[in-house]
Amino acid sequence: MADIILKPIAELLTETLRSAGVEEIKRLFDARGELSKLESTLSTIRAVLVDAEKRQISSEQVRDWLEKLEAVLYDADDLVDEVNSEGLRRKLMHGNEIRKKVRTFFSSDNQLAFQHYLAGEIRKITERLDAISADKERFHFVTSLPEETKVRVDSQSFVDVENVVGRDQDRRDIVELLLDHESSTEKIKVPVIPIVGMGGLGKTTLAQLVFNDERVQQHFKLKIWVCVSYNFDVKLICQKIINATKRGIIIGDSPMEELREILRERIQGKRCLLVLDDVWNLEGQDWVVLKDLLATVCREGSGIIVTTRHRWVADVMGTMQPYDLGILDPKDSWNLFKKMAFEHGRDPTNPTTEGIAKQILAKCGGVPLAITMIGRMLRFEDPETEWPSFLERDLPNITQQENEILQTLRLSYDYLPSHLKPCFAYCSLYPKGHEIDVQELIRLWIAQGFIKPSTPNQNLEDIGYLYFKDLFRRSFFQEAERDRLKGFITCKMHDVVHDLAIQISGRGYKMLSSGEANLESHVRHISLDFNLNILREVPSQWLQAERLRSFLLPIQSHLEFDESDKITHTPRGLGQLTNLQTLSQLVLSENPCSGKLDELKRLNLKGNLKIKGLKNGLEPKEAKLKDKQHLQFLCLDFMGIGDDASTNKQESVLEGLQPHPNLRELVVASYGGDRFSSWLSSLTNLVKLSLKNCSRCRQLPSLDRCYLLEELVLMDLDALEYIIVNDGDSFVSISSSSTGLSVLPSLQKFTLENLPGFRGWWRSDVAESQEVQVVFPRLSSLTISRCPSLTFMPCYPNVEEMEMGFTSFERKTLMRVPQAQISATTTTDRASSSSAASSSTTLTVSLSFYPLSKLLSLSLDGIVDLHHFPDERMNGLASLKILRFTRCHRLNYLTPYIHYLTSLEELEIADCQQFEGIEWPETPALTSLRILK
Repeated sequence: MADIILKPIAELLTETLRSAGVEEIKRLFDARGELSKLESTLSTIRAVLVDAEKRQISSEQVRDWLEKLEAVLYDADDLVDEVNSEGLRRKLMHGNEIRKKVRTFFSSDNQLAFQHYLAGEIRKITERLDAISADKERFHFVTSLPEETKVRVDSQSFVDVENVVGRDQDRRDIVELLLDHESSTEKIKVPVIPIVGMGGLGKTTLAQLVFNDERVQQHFKLKIWVCVSYNFDVKLICQKIINATKRGIIIGDSPMEELREILRERIQGKRCLLVLDDVWNLEGQDWVVLKDLLATVCREGSGIIVTTRHRWVADVMGTMQPYDLGILDPKDSWNLFKKMAFEHGRDPTNPTTEGIAKQILAKCGGVPLAITMIGRMLRFEDPETEWPSFLERDLPNITQQENEILQTLRLSYDYLPSHLKPCFAYCSLYPKGHEIDVQELIRLWIAQGFIKPSTPNQNLEDIGYLYFKDLFRRSFFQEAERDRLKGFITCKMHDVVHDLAIQISGRGYKMLSSGEANLESHVRHISLDFNLNILREVPSQWLQAERLRSFLLPIQSHLEFDESDKITHTPRGLGQLTNLQTLSQLVLSENPCSGKLDELKRLNLKGNLKIKGLKNGLEPKEAKLKDKQHLQFLCLDFMGIGDDASTNKQESVLEGLQPHPNLRELVVASYGGDRFSSWLSSLTNLVKLSLKNCSRCRQLPSLDRCYLLEELVLMDLDALEYIIVNDGDSFVSISSSSTGLSVLPSLQKFTLENLPGFRGWWRSDVAESQEVQVVFPRLSSLTISRCPSLTFMPCYPNVEEMEMGFTSFERKTLMRVPQAQISATTTTDRASSSSAASSSTTLTVSLSFYPLSKLLSLSLDGIVDLHHFPDERMNGLASLKILRFTRCHRLNYLTPYIHYLTSLEELEIADCQQFEGIEWPETPALTSLRILK
């Protein structure tokens, strides 16, 4: 039975009673007395809620009292929310120039009617609360003081949640079962190894250890991880397997036969490892269908690992005895506890503290999840004062039975700061195993009023992010995906922690399954645990649920409505929303109803902002982008190049739109100026720069101070010829006294697309005057497409992925590099001869991949004059694993020199019309060959 958690509701209700809208109603209708009495009664009830919520577990009478209070609080919340909205609306209408037109709406009759309604509803709520408040006296609840909200600021890096203790032998056992079954007398093509154990023992963690084991990595060519959870849906599992191959995503409701064919195509003949994690339920026939299919397409020596809590599932699915995962022994339990509870995992210096810690540890029963969460919880408490209290007061209520693990974890929840409790409870709306979008979760918390700034100037998103990090550090979230720049992106919840969220979330939260339509009156937040495709229409009960606060739909895809070209203009008046912090798009037009750039002047925006239609923008400095220090992404879209007369105007507009140096990503699109603004060099925190459809610009802006730039995209720049030119106002400034140059030292990804006039990295006078030693030293991904004039480029020793498409192979693959970088190579083919005549100042290398020893993937697309591949100089590509040819219509054959590619695993030749398929020496590592006509 779910707990009743009312403290967050009561706190939010108190805050709303003090809001601007309610204050306006108090002033207009002399309602100060009634609303103040309501707040006072609510305050006395709030003071006992902490004790009441704890005692509901052991007292049915207390639980009954909380249920009555819950109904009143929700009704009061609805009423006060209505009052606040009405007050804000009337406050906005006050003084408006159109107030005369709506005078009848605010007639004295209407005002008297509303005042009468308001007084009656407040009286009913107050009387109900008074009765409940009086009834509380019989329980002698302990009164607690209001808790101050404190957001922990990181003083150290996160504890590594992947740190595992005591599972090395288990990992070795499973690996041996996987790899040694071929020598077994029982010949099973695809063995299935079940790992079984109660929740929290670390079944998933053990499977992850095996999945990433070095021997496993070498043995299996394809490794796939699928989280199954409650619903064993064969079609869905097949889709996940296909998507995990990372060669095209399958979405929608594909027929099973189509999935079978795609599955065969993706994994036919490969030695595969498949992990089916967290299997709860299955129909025997469904498993037989999937097992037979996998046995058909997988190569002998493949294997399947299944993790489950239920032995009957293990018995049905396994081809061998289930692997029973046990608890940690005392030594490993103590080592894990120390890592969680003590700084740097050291032994406590105080013997008393160690004794208390070991008594607490004994109650965790050797269960890693319990040890982790209790240890992390205690890490935030004082060992000398709080730990003894915890041992004496809370631990006696916990049994050591395995199925009571939730009681142990409940203690971690009980010790959470009050502001984090509703945030965690809200997560019960997500399905088990769901990948949670962190920013979306924070916005949902904000919408519910869970985020509480301690000062007026604090940003709600920033506080919400700190809330999330605090919960993560306490192990309420796991498997977090992090970006170095953006921080946490996604996360998951452990199944047992999810069970805890459902237990404590209360009756106001409900996840609806297929066919379930009825909603109880106390439900305020619902989510759907099924695919919307099976729902023909939304049940009328949902649509009529006036008290519903949250309705979370299953995520089918991500819809960016703000990118729609149908938005012709942004209306005027946005500038009056001075508290607005997120504005995804501002569309300017000559429409008299359109907002202008000055709408941004008073807005303290953060996150992402796209401004479209800048050729119509006036007074760009009025936008004051330079003051918006919290903007992370900015797109300046001029939506059209215009004629020669507009060039100076667009240059002036761009110059006036200088952003704050904190900006991380910038896009300039459809810009009609001849030159970029000088302020680009001041964006010292820029990580990604995209210049698109700036057809008049002949050279790139100076970026010599953009030391953090990791990604550069150049697209549709018709007039661009060179990246580096020998003047002080170019892409980089090259002085005559320099002995060498490191251009963009952090750049990792470089895309050049549709640059018809682009000839090369630097002009010949640069190469003659300077020894360019290092260009993009960290570059790992290079894409060049539709650059027909390109005749030379430097080689990059760290490039791992290279894509070339739709141009002349003879020109495009010619690489001119400084003499110091590569020794002389004799060029014999026609391509090198034509290039050698073009310049004698640098070494010309045709198709020499010598510096690309780390290249892992090479794709050639639409190279119309490529006849054969490769030649004798391919031995430099010793690391190449993936080689693809697409739409190379004159490619005839692959030469015997392909045996130089000793690491090649995947070779694909698609839509190459003249390819004859002549045999070539087999490469030792090749596991996938596809020739598609």
